[in-house]
Amino acid sequence: RDFGVFFPILHIILLSSIEVAGYLAAWFAFDMHWTYMHWLVMALMLVVLLVQALLTRPFHAMPQIVPLKGIDWMGALLWCVLWLQVAWLLNYGDWLDWWHSSDFRLVMGTMLITLAVCLQRMMHHPKPYIEPAMWTYHNVVPVILLIGVVEALFSCEHVLEMVYYEEVMHYADHTYEALNRWSLPGIVAGCLFSIGWLKLMRWNVYKLIALALVAFCIYAGGFYVLVDSNISIEQLRIPILWRGFSYAVLCISFMWCLHAIMSFEHFFQALSVFNVLHMFVGGLVGAALHARGMKYYVADGFARCSGYVDSVRLSARAVDFPQMMNGIVEGFLAQSVKILFGWTLIAGLFFAALMLLWDIPMVRHQVKHIPAWPVVGMRVLRGVQRQRRLKRLRHLRRSLKN
Repeated sequence: RDFGVFFPILHIILLSSIEVAGYLAAWFAFDMHWTYMHWLVMALMLVVLLVQALLTRPFHAMPQIVPLKGIDWMGALLWCVLWLQVAWLLNYGDWLDWWHSSDFRLVMGTMLITLAVCLQRMMHHPKPYIEPAMWTYHNVVPVILLIGVVEALFSCEHVLEMVYYEEVMHYADHTYEALNRWSLPGIVAGCLFSIGWLKLMRWNVYKLIALALVAFCIYAGGFYVLVDSNISIEQLRIPILWRGFSYAVLCISFMWCLHAIMSFEHFFQALSVFNVLHMFVGGLVGAALHARGMKYYVADGFARCSGYVDSVRLSARAVDFPQMMNGIVEGFLAQSVKILFGWTLIAGLFFAALMLLWDIPMVRHQVKHIPAWPVVGMRVLRGVQRQRRLKRLRHLRRSLKN
């Protein structure tokens, strides 16, 4: 139960396995056939079953087996349906042009109905699948929202990087996965750094999250500077290494926050919400925003360039029109990727500064006591009027002396 060690070691295994699995899938598809990856997964699962059957024995820590009674299975099913509807909306929204599609509006309406039923069951069922008390812990809602924001920021790995690799640089999957292996040293370094920070030094987790966001800004800033159609593939290794470091530290930090702020009774409920945002909802929100941004900036680039392309200029010299258009499209895609990496960098800097400010005790304890904006405006107005009266009084005293 020493989570300062368990969480980092767990994420070394999890994140490294994810990266290795991606490389193995690309390697099988490149050198053999893509179905070999499925055979490998089935073989590994059989090994697990054999180990369980041959090397373990049935043991129950409790005197009698506890049946799966008292679990709100209907609530669990409703939450699964809700998350599937959310995933469908975010995944196909850009493809269906959002609210212009009747299918999108239909699923959105049913999603709102499902959400209302889930909330009603959570508030009135004696043993709900996700209890309302889970949301009452101090800082649990800001932590969960920050998890979703961070996952949305990291979606640039799956949208912007893939557009750049496939459409601009024309890398094959094998080349991309070979390049992506440079995130493994960053993952291991981030996990070991988290052990030192949380277990050995026992420092504040707010600063650790801020440092991880700064590392993410280095990654986003590196791609913002390097994105071009003429760079060497080796130049992308350092930003990818920082991406692995940042992602590992953030995953560990968020799980540590949930463990620190709530009891064991509700920890796994919060962990389920964390994994929903961590695994697909946060990433789909970011992917939808980045896809919308790509569509906007590419169209904006064509609109700005169309005024410089006409039949007179094209007929003045012999050009390969398809090749020219291919180069123009690649340039617009690279420019759009660079712009969106810039916006992602700004967002990362904002949240890093927010976490550093939140770590200041005066800000953290007094932020709830900041008055409303009308009150602030009235106080400023009274201060200005007071300064004017003092100025008139000083002027009157000078005139009396004279």
